[in-house]
Amino acid sequence: MCGRPRVAGGLTDVRVVFRRTDARGVAEFVGGWVRAVVLVAYWEYIMATVEDVQAYLERLDGGVSAHELEPGLWMLSSDHGGAQIVVNFAPPVVVLRVNVMELPQDASQGNALMKKLLELNAKELLHGSYGIEESRVVLTEALQIENLDFSELQASVESITLALGSHLAALASYKE
Repeated sequence: MCGRPRVAGGLTDVRVVFRRTDARGVAEFVGGWVRAVVLVAYWEYIMATVEDVQAYLERLDGGVSAHELEPGLWMLSSDHGGAQIVVNFAPPVVVLRVNVMELPQDASQGNALMKKLLELNAKELLHGSYGIEESRVVLTEALQIENLDFSELQASVESITLALGSHLAALASYKE
């Protein structure tokens, strides 16, 4: 979470109200105005910047390296092969996207693939989703930069990597 603790304060008039019970158990509210120093603590949220996202990507472990393609756009590669994840800083979100496969040309196989993708979206993906872009199946996930931190970005990268690892075998039968 990006943010800083802040404390604001000052001299102000404050209404003081408290409950007092007399000997008969009858409650009465007593109040008055007093001059007091009031301190209010709050958390100021700061949106993640492109520099923050770059730093988070550089901190990723597990053999994942980030290569900046252009400002705000990175390609994540694994040392042991696997899919390449594109990370795009597009305020108000950071989008993670990976090409999974080409759509089959056969209409009935394409329909069966789409049904399978919808089932995976509903049952096995928490934040990301499979979709179709032109003639490709893609897996995407969007993270709000308003409260993005390293652990959230790392969890999303790991989620996509895990989904691909566990779903590719089921999707392989739809490849031509």
